[in-house]
Amino acid sequence: MTDSKLIGTIQHNCDISDARDNGIYSICALVLKLRNLYKWEHDIQPWQEPETAALLDWIEAKETYWETIVEDSYLSLEVDGRDEDPFELRQVNSLLAREGLVYGAGYGRSLKAIFFVAEQAGQETVEGCPVVILGREMARELSCPFAMLQDKTIIIRRDPLRFFSGIISRRYAPPAKPRSTTPLITTAS
Repeated sequence: MTDSKLIGTIQHNCDISDARDNGIYSICALVLKLRNLYKWEHDIQPWQEPETAALLDWIEAKETYWETIVEDSYLSLEVDGRDEDPFELRQVNSLLAREGLVYGAGYGRSLKAIFFVAEQAGQETVEGCPVVILGREMARELSCPFAMLQDKTIIIRRDPLRFFSGIISRRYAPPAKPRSTTPLITTAS
């Protein structure tokens, strides 16, 4: 059984990263990322929209929470009775691999710290390069890139990829109602 304390500590580190670095996004990008994080936390599918009032209340609570942890240091992770640096992948993954989980940590865009834990859904080798495909995520931060390179292994995160695909499909979807081709003003002949 997965150590819920370890997962909670990883999620707390995700929250600290978000509190420190949410300013790297434009206001529009931040709202979209917060909406996706809300959907993930509340098991809402990417193509479903949350209730606006609930989302806005959640965003306000999230920002208030961030203010309380923005100066915190990342917490060490307890692995087999030892405290490990949160960027130490091998030791944490040796523990989580027993349960089919993958831990990721590193730095992304603008050196924002990235942390996650997800179920391993598959593993392949593509042109000599190992590729790990992740499924359901148990901890994640705001930026959640859907692909990354970690220890010479390509990591594909399906959950963030689903949310990205949902945004793209909504953006380029045909309108819900076909537009009328009838002119609004007609002239008498």
